[in-house]
Amino acid sequence: MSLTINDPTAAPFLERFEDLRASLRRSQIGLGLGLSALVAGTCLIALTAADFWFEWTGAARTAGLACAVLITLATVVRRVIAPARWWSRPRTAAEIERRFPQLGQRIRTVIQYGRLDDDAIADAGVAPGLVEALGEEIEGHIQPLSLNRVVPREKVWLVAAASVVPVAVLLVAAAAAPEWRTALKRALLGNAVYTSLAILPGDTRIEQGESVDFTVELKGRPRRHVTLRTRPANRPTDPWTTTPMHPSDRSSAKGGAVPRVATVDAIQEPLVYWVDAGPESSSTYEIDVRYPLAVQTLEIGLNAPAYTRLAPSIAKGGDLQAIAGTIATFRLSFDAAPAEASLVFTDPSIRPKKGDPEPKPLVLPLRAESGTYVASTTLAKSGHYRIEARTADGRAVAKNRYRIDVHEDRAPRVSFDEPNEALEVHPVAEVRNRIRLSDDFGLSRAGIVVRMNDGEERTLLLKEFATGSADALTATATLEEMLMLETFKATSTDSIVYYAFAEDNHPDGARRTETDLRFLDIRPFKREYQFSEGGGGGGGDGESTSLDELIARQRFNLSRASRHARRRPNDRTPAEDPIRIATFEETLVGLVREFTEGLEGVVGERIEPLHQAEEAMLASVETLDRGRTEEASTRMTEALHHLIEVRRTFRLVIGGGGGRAGAARAFDRRMNQKLRPPRSKSAEADSIALELEQLALAEDSVHATLKNLNPENEAKEDETKARADALGRQETIADEARALEERLKRLEQASDLAKERMTSAAEVTEKAAAALTRGNTKEGTAAARAGALLLHEVARQVKGDVSTEIADELAQARDLADELARQEAEFAEYLARRSSTSSPTGDDRDQNGEPGNEKAPETDAEPGSNAGSTTRSEWKAMTDAEKLEQMKEAARTLEEWLKGAAQNAEGDAASQVRELLEQGETAAIVEKADRVGALYLDDRKKEAADEARDLARTLEGLARRIDGIHRGMIAPELARLTELDQRVARLASRLDKLETEAQRDEWLGQSEALLRDLEKAGLTAAAEALERVLKEDRSGVKPWNAGPDGYLVPPADYAGAFSKVSAKLRERVQELILRDLAASRDESTPPEYRELVERYYEVLSTDGAKATP
Repeated sequence: MSLTINDPTAAPFLERFEDLRASLRRSQIGLGLGLSALVAGTCLIALTAADFWFEWTGAARTAGLACAVLITLATVVRRVIAPARWWSRPRTAAEIERRFPQLGQRIRTVIQYGRLDDDAIADAGVAPGLVEALGEEIEGHIQPLSLNRVVPREKVWLVAAASVVPVAVLLVAAAAAPEWRTALKRALLGNAVYTSLAILPGDTRIEQGESVDFTVELKGRPRRHVTLRTRPANRPTDPWTTTPMHPSDRSSAKGGAVPRVATVDAIQEPLVYWVDAGPESSSTYEIDVRYPLAVQTLEIGLNAPAYTRLAPSIAKGGDLQAIAGTIATFRLSFDAAPAEASLVFTDPSIRPKKGDPEPKPLVLPLRAESGTYVASTTLAKSGHYRIEARTADGRAVAKNRYRIDVHEDRAPRVSFDEPNEALEVHPVAEVRNRIRLSDDFGLSRAGIVVRMNDGEERTLLLKEFATGSADALTATATLEEMLMLETFKATSTDSIVYYAFAEDNHPDGARRTETDLRFLDIRPFKREYQFSEGGGGGGGDGESTSLDELIARQRFNLSRASRHARRRPNDRTPAEDPIRIATFEETLVGLVREFTEGLEGVVGERIEPLHQAEEAMLASVETLDRGRTEEASTRMTEALHHLIEVRRTFRLVIGGGGGRAGAARAFDRRMNQKLRPPRSKSAEADSIALELEQLALAEDSVHATLKNLNPENEAKEDETKARADALGRQETIADEARALEERLKRLEQASDLAKERMTSAAEVTEKAAAALTRGNTKEGTAAARAGALLLHEVARQVKGDVSTEIADELAQARDLADELARQEAEFAEYLARRSSTSSPTGDDRDQNGEPGNEKAPETDAEPGSNAGSTTRSEWKAMTDAEKLEQMKEAARTLEEWLKGAAQNAEGDAASQVRELLEQGETAAIVEKADRVGALYLDDRKKEAADEARDLARTLEGLARRIDGIHRGMIAPELARLTELDQRVARLASRLDKLETEAQRDEWLGQSEALLRDLEKAGLTAAAEALERVLKEDRSGVKPWNAGPDGYLVPPADYAGAFSKVSAKLRERVQELILRDLAASRDESTPPEYRELVERYYEVLSTDGAKATP
């Protein structure tokens, strides 16, 4: 609007007044509008900033904008409309008079009457002429005045400028930052967002069970928390499942944001989902699921080869195990007819080399047959297979894989029960040969073949087995025949070679297994024995230990060569490597040559058989290199014959006596040490005992696996795999049991009972393997349990048999008797409770309806702590029948240990142990243990409880008597060991206090005496270090020197040697005191030992401390 007022000289006063009034009103409106614009801009800035920082919701923004509009309207009303009405003529005149006081009130009077006619003026009581004169006077007065000053022009422009500032601020912010532009749009209720979400995969369709990767690209303002929310599409009332979306590993483009990702695995049904990114959220998307083609039934008919006589069976669930050659017929049905279907077989054992293509799988099409789909194949080896099928509309079978375990028909097993492997007999002896045979599905032929030297083979025994019907098949057998040596007319220079073989009933040709070659040494009828002064080398009867070792090695290599020569293509035994045989023979030739040169150097003449043996061995190596294995075997047999001939030569040298005999023995000792370095005699025994315990634990593991299987769940994949795994482990256990059986037969320390038990254990483990191979899990489980219990008992017995100290063996017998007493007492108490609570009918059968399979309730009784004893948890896990069998076998073990102690002990201890045996107490214990079991099985629980209680008392008494014998044995040993330890301590304390050579010689003499006493006490290992230092001292290698303080300085090795001797002595003392004496459990130290124990600890706390440098 225009605020210009007309020049007052150009118009009458009233016109100028009206113009001025109009200008005032226009300026007031302009000022009000400027203020309103300023308020509106400020409110808009406030709304924009609030949304920028706090990201208001749409409702909050709407409310805020409404408030801003109301505030602006109020400002318009107050600052525009109300002032425009306020400027009336009187107020305008008053404003002019206020600004120009010199005009007085003339303006108001003129304005009041100036627009009236004369009559109206007169009616008002005013003279018209006066009004006219006043107007003329006003005209004169206002002529020089600038009435425009009444209008506030500067204020209007200032407010107008101020109202532009908010608009300018918003425009600059919007131009500079996109987020401010977004905030402005949102403040004006636009649909703009700070963060836009681009979501993949959006709406999609997947196969059932597939996983979906979700990705969201965030554009605009970054968000700290992004969440994926999912819910089943067909359950709208279910709560949303939240899954955090994390930044992707891949780097984004420069300047871009890193996408957020999340995965939902194995989707089984349609889903709806959306993404929550703080204030922002995406639209809702759908994931549709296409359900796979379902396999409704899967059955595999298994028809084993006819020769196995196994009944046809059906495997369900996909995984299967079968014998090689089994015809498998797969029969499947689907929930819809597939357009194509097949089985795809793969062999995971075939791994192509790098760069080579993957081998093509075998694809077996499924043919439609009466609503099912069928395919057949012959199973030859283990592998995997999968089902592939697809309908016309694209539905496919879900990913799958099944396992095929194909078990080879194991080679027949054959082993000798008699005779022992190493046997020496006279030329007319009668040797019993007994072999044990077994096969998975039937034997066809077995026998024993004998040969003298390199002559023709003779068949000592040949047995043909029936292979026609299933009833006639023989899976296990024991054959026996007597070998009459007089028919061979052998001499002491000859050797009898024999082996056993077994053949199975395989239709592709009998598969053969042979034992290693075994040898009978022929001894002369008369043999003169002579004391060997040197010991440790040649035998006192004129035998050469090193020659026997060479003969044993030649026999070992001959056995390998013969096995390789006789091997047929279908034999199941592993093929021997002729290169390794030849290499071994070459090494043996060098040893024979060295033996020849040494012995001829002693004898002083050529020993022709040795040269002939060397020539034959070299010839065998040459023929092996040319691939003529049969000829090599003949040459090696010839070499063996010549080596055996040398025995007579060595006997003649030793029998002649004199210097040559001594030199021969000395050479034999040196050669023997080179061939077989000294080792602990008990190393093999300890190894066998440890391996037996490990094998028993492995059998426990197989039994635990089989016990947890449900025969009705054969279709379950996990159980099928468990059965296959158990079979593989059981076969390994059976093989290891046979190997340990052979080693145990050769172990001198092992008792006949231990060997008998080991034979039974090996048979039971083979029975378990055979049952599992036939698919009979129940029988295999029972056999595995029986095998585990037998192996544990054998392991325990062997640990006692191989004890090198009689005191240790007696300690183990005492602990076993104590353990048995506890177990029998616990079992008696359990039977007493059962007999008092049994049903009126007396039927105490278990839940399976079988007697003797119940488990005793938990008690606080602890089994004994004997090595190899049954632990508390193992005892509780046993059935009644297993406990009875275990206690019976433990009683037999106790009797065997006491018999061994009676044979090996000396002095009073031997007499006391023999007295125990002669009184029949141990035999009675075995009989009572048998009787407890018999009464229990006859359901005579009360009588069985009474018998078990009586047996427990007998065992407690026996344990006390054995403990008394044991303490009587170790008391002198404790005294001797303590006295030796004190002597060591005294000598060690004087070591650095010797001043003269006389004192040194006296000290050395006492040390030499200590060394002799240690050796007499059988503590050679403890004396080794001291013996070495004394030997060096005597030779002057390490002399004594004079010290600066007047004392002699001994060789530094003395301190360490005495420390080692003392440690060995204390180790033995601690073993006796802390293990055996503390085994008295709740007893205090026995009176007969109290003084020894006090002396021992006194040594440890005083003099013993000085012995340690």
